[in-house]
Amino acid sequence: MGEVDFTTALGRLLRDPKLRAAFRRDPHAAAARLGIRDSDREAVAALDADGVEAQARTLLEKRLHEVATLLPLTFARLGPEGSRRFLEHAQAEWPEGHTRHLEDAASFGGLLEVGGDRRLCRAELNRVRFALGRSRFSVRAVRGVPLGGRFRLAVQVLWQSRTRTPKERFLYLAL
Repeated sequence: MGEVDFTTALGRLLRDPKLRAAFRRDPHAAAARLGIRDSDREAVAALDADGVEAQARTLLEKRLHEVATLLPLTFARLGPEGSRRFLEHAQAEWPEGHTRHLEDAASFGGLLEVGGDRRLCRAELNRVRFALGRSRFSVRAVRGVPLGGRFRLAVQVLWQSRTRTPKERFLYLAL
């Protein structure tokens, strides 16, 4: 690994809770561990550990907000537990790039799915996964879709317009 600059080192500190803990114990050793170039080493070591921790929390809360916006029914069903579980999950991975919020939502939804959590709204997870994929059309049967004031079994139809904007419709039979 080559030497890194101040900005790269700060980004790594903000993403990695173990590295922040090491930085709190010994800033100079943590700076050396990061492989920071000599001209930036003192500036990184001089950072306020509490300030770095506060900034990391702010970034995690922003991620939580973005994912809760993509999975609103799931988070409503999870209640306060949703925030706690997402923040724990988010410590382990940190997606980057223009699809990072979708990747975060898909990863968290996948965690709930694998754990068999029935509070996951599958329609939301389908929508997020579709937006990440390359398919132009998708049809899924989904339980628990809020339609007509009730939760129903429905067919979720997803498609992408010519401008690659995801669209969605639900079909169900009302008896």
